Amino acid sequence: AGSARIRLADKLPQGQASLSIGQHGYLRGVVADSLDAGPGTLLFGLEMNRNNGPWDVPESVRKYSGVLRYSQGTQDDGFSVTGMAYKNSWNATDQVPLRAVESGLIGRFGSLAPSDGGDTSRYSLSYALRKRTQNRLFEFDAYVIRSQLELNSDFTYFLADAQQGDQFQQSERRTVAGVNASESWTTELAGLAMRNKLGVQARFDRLSPVGLYNTVERIRHSTVREDRVRESSVGLYGENTLQWLPWLRSVAGLRYDAYRFSVASSIEGNSGTANDHVVSPKLSLIFGPWSKTEFFVNYGKGFHSNDARGTTQTRLPDGAASTPVTPLVPTKGMELGARTEWLPGLQSSLALW
Repeated sequence: AGSARIRLADKLPQGQASLSIGQHGYLRGVVADSLDAGPGTLLFGLEMNRNNGPWDVPESVRKYSGVLRYSQGTQDDGFSVTGMAYKNSWNATDQVPLRAVESGLIGRFGSLAPSDGGDTSRYSLSYALRKRTQNRLFEFDAYVIRSQLELNSDFTYFLADAQQGDQFQQSERRTVAGVNASESWTTELAGLAMRNKLGVQARFDRLSPVGLYNTVERIRHSTVREDRVRESSVGLYGENTLQWLPWLRSVAGLRYDAYRFSVASSIEGNSGTANDHVVSPKLSLIFGPWSKTEFFVNYGKGFHSNDARGTTQTRLPDGAASTPVTPLVPTKGMELGARTEWLPGLQSSLALW
């Protein structure tokens, strides 16, 4: 197991620009810089990437991305507004049959479905605020995202349709809007150090539409299914950290989530609405540290949300009957382990879960 922490910079130590050129039509250009703008900082970055790869059918990657951020203040007391954009298109060879290569029908870089590939884009605007006082921290962020994807694949070639081939397209148009807010504060209980946190999260997804289609050279000729989906969710949570003894602390949490799904389907009988909610308690006990080593015991409940279309589905595309799935599926887990920084510069963990 591993983890990664990624944070977008507010300011660069110096501007940068690079241009890379390689074989197979590879080209990449990057420019980024930050500059003072009133009491804040304006950061920008642009990237362009092209690549054909070694394939007999050129990959024709055409990728463009950019970011623009205005920030003011510090990480603990400030705000930022960030706009991001990404667009990409490509041809894809996917996998090819080994027997086609061994028989000489195609080479190892060949393709039996030259029109496979896709295009996608994603645009977002977000706002983040952090405000710290003597013993409190308020965090707030809001975002809106617009994305689209069209992915054309053909894994079975002419198995299902001997005349036109088996290419299909997965397509989605999605708009997402959300908001998160939390308040953390430190205090004491009977002389014991305590930290509390309360938060709320809300999100709305609008898919218009999400579909699966049969295609010939990326041109749709029939619809397998097409759905328009609305998914709303809200979550409330609280967390308490209490330092019972110099070598013992506890972290207790409770979360409530509620979801609403609404589906308008091209398949008769699959349209409808569904609602569900779940409560998730969590508890952790941490012992130590001793010699830069601590032990922990975790127990908690959680959930995963199923595909909104499945919550109202009564028929499959082939006409077979189907039973709607449970919208939110509860889970529970337990963990026993240790963390150590006994070796300087390296954090190691061992857990049974």
